[in-house]
This record gives sequence, C-alpha cells and structure tokens, in this order.
Amino acid sequence: MEQETLGGIFTRRFGPPPRAGAPATLLVHGLGLSGRYFVPLAERLAAHGRTVLVPDLPGNAGSRAAARGASSPGAGRR
Repeated sequence: MEQETLGGIFTRRFGPPPRAGAPATLLVHGLGLSGRYFVPLAERLAAHGRTVLVPDLPGNAGSRAAARGASSPGAGRR
C-alpha cells in the first residue's frame, strides 16, 4: 500500500501504479467513515492485479477540511 496527499486529499493506493488507459477501481466512503473501511476489500482486489485508489474525503481522517464556501459542480441544484 502506498499513501500520498494531493490537493489536500489523502489517498491510499493498492496494487500496481495507475497507467494511462488502464482501468483502476475507486472506493469512496460514505458519511461517518474513512477510507480505512475499504482496506480489506482493496487488498483483495490488489491481490488479483487491480489498481485500487481509496481517498479520504475532505474533513475525514487524513484529508484536510474543505475550504469554507467551497462547493462542487452542481451543488445546490434540484
């Protein structure tokens, strides 16, 4: 498992490094959890040769909190 923080988002990587054009699996946690929740699954997928990325969303575990007033595209739409 490799770990890095890019743009304030802490991410765990399991398996081979991502390659251009090659598939990768992204496991994203829900409210009240962190990426640690997916470690057993990520390890099993990586054992089968998959590249697996497991980020901690902003404000969770290893990632810093989102900037005040920051939003994502489409936020507030109904």
